[in-house]
Amino acid sequence: MAKDVGIPGIAPEDVKVTPAQQAQIDAYLAAQKAEEEALGKEEQIELMESEIMACAKILEILQTKYSQRPAYHHNLISLKEEADELFGVVGLQVVVDWVLPGLHVNQQPPTITIVGRLEGFSFNPEQARYETGKGVADAYYDMKRKQQKSKGKLILPGQ
Repeated sequence: MAKDVGIPGIAPEDVKVTPAQQAQIDAYLAAQKAEEEALGKEEQIELMESEIMACAKILEILQTKYSQRPAYHHNLISLKEEADELFGVVGLQVVVDWVLPGLHVNQQPPTITIVGRLEGFSFNPEQARYETGKGVADAYYDMKRKQQKSKGKLILPGQ
């Protein structure tokens, strides 16, 4: 007899599972847990200041060029090829994903994800430390200081 939980139908305790079925369920759950742990162990990509600035410039170029173009297949392929080429110059490997407009009510913009480094390009912690200490991004902040000089306040990104 089903336990009355306010929902008509079969209660979970009324379902009988054979030992073979339970073994399949346990194996599936173990495989799922192993996959989640493997995904959690993926190496995150560290970027140097110069690479971050180059990525911002590349994204600005792509945004300017492709923002007004319709999402036709040839435009999306062109975006992918150009993103691969521009990020390749910096030494980064990217994946460009998009959802075709007919699949969603609202059109989704393409996403560009950095997934790795190309051969011959590696993260150099000494270079990263040098760029951070030297202030590679100082030119950006100097420009902001000049813009805000009349107001006397420096606006930093994220504030």
